[in-house]
Order: sequence, then C-alpha cells, then structure tokens
Amino acid sequence: MGIRTRLVAATMTGLLATAAVGTAAASAAPSSPTKVSEAPGKKPSPGEKKPDKSAVPEKAVKLLAAELRISVDRARQVFRDVAKVKSRGEFLVKDPAFVAIAKGLGITPQRLLEALIKVKEKLGKDHGKPKDKAPSGSPAK
Repeated sequence: MGIRTRLVAATMTGLLATAAVGTAAASAAPSSPTKVSEAPGKKPSPGEKKPDKSAVPEKAVKLLAAELRISVDRARQVFRDVAKVKSRGEFLVKDPAFVAIAKGLGITPQRLLEALIKVKEKLGKDHGKPKDKAPSGSPAK
C-alpha cells in the first residue's frame, strides 16, 4: 500500500468516523422543549431556520457543493450516504454503495474521494487558524 493510499484511507476514515459519531450523538441526545436557537421566553422569528442536527458542519456541506458543483441539499445528502458506507481505507472506492453515490453524481468514485479529501483539508486549514491571537507569556520589557 502506497503512502498516498494510506493518506486517503486515513483521511476518509477520519471524515466518516466524525460523521458517524456526530450522527449517533445527535440521535442519542434527549429531546428538549427549548430549541437550541431560541432563548427561554423568546419566540423564533418566522424566517428563522431550525439548526441542522447533522454531524457534518454546514461549511463542509457548502465546500463539497462548490467542489462538485452541486446543490447544498445534494451535498448534504452525499455526506449522509457516505456515512452509511461500510468499507474503509483502500476498499472505499470499490465499495458498491460508494460507487453508486459517485455514479448518481455523474462522477467516478476516485473523483468523489478526491473532493471529500479536499473538503477535509480545507476544513483542517480553517480550523487550525487562530482567529485573533492573544499574546502569550510575559510582556516584553
């Protein structure tokens, strides 16, 4: 197994594991009478959307939509479908379910995998950036 294959396998495993854990956590969470987006006693405005309970960050969905030139709803469905794929690692692109997802998008399984990897890399770069770096240590004299 080459280094690229290992990298791809590790990346996809991490992405899918993150999605699966988040989905399981969202489904196991007890229901609350108060919505997350509303404060107690505050009524939601008519145009306010309910928060998405999917494990995949909205930014990831938008990045995948842009990468594959598909709608945001379609990209969200791709993440849901990919989370259900049983294969991992180098076997992912040969898994019938993954192949079917790619075929439904009109692309190859390898292209879908590359797009998912790009999304993961972009999220990693954005996640690692400090927003406003606070000074650390003692002040210089």
